[in-house]
Amino acid sequence: MSEVKPAGGSGAKIQIIIMLAMVIGATVLGTVMLPKNEQERAELMALLGTTNMGTLITPTVNWVPLLPPGEDISDDINGHYRVVLVADGSCDSGCAEMIATTRAVEVRLGRDARRVDRVLLQTGLAAAELDQLAVDNPDLVIAPLDGAALAALLAPTSAALTGANRFYLINPVGDAVLYYDQSHTGSDLLEDLKHLLKYSPSR
Repeated sequence: MSEVKPAGGSGAKIQIIIMLAMVIGATVLGTVMLPKNEQERAELMALLGTTNMGTLITPTVNWVPLLPPGEDISDDINGHYRVVLVADGSCDSGCAEMIATTRAVEVRLGRDARRVDRVLLQTGLAAAELDQLAVDNPDLVIAPLDGAALAALLAPTSAALTGANRFYLINPVGDAVLYYDQSHTGSDLLEDLKHLLKYSPSR
């Protein structure tokens, strides 16, 4: 009487092959989907269902030429984000409210506030007004604004200037990735910053 060999061996091999294929596939997919820059990261977040509270700027544009000395850093060696406010000709009540809002967010960030710089680009503000802003906001960097250059920079993006008060979130390589207007709250900025700082290692 001939001996019947168990058939389980081939089934086990097939299971092992399937498991290896799944592991290799997941590794390759993870490598392919790894974002290479801030815009790709934002697009991947949107694809995966994670939404920003601020309005996404597409395409991203680099603000380094507009930033003052000390803030015009085009690499992420310090891992700093920048919240850039704009006062073109005047700083009305909406502008003042945004300055106060970003200051409050900075306080709520606690020790992570050291990784976020606030910058006010302005033109046309009176000396007395600038002095008062400096007193009320000792950590606010105030620098001249080139309004024409800003308008040209944002014109081809989803953040083209409309005359409305806004502030912008600039990533560590100098790209403007999100903007906020008066429909946003300080909590919106805070949530975005906390998320970005969590996934951006401090240098």
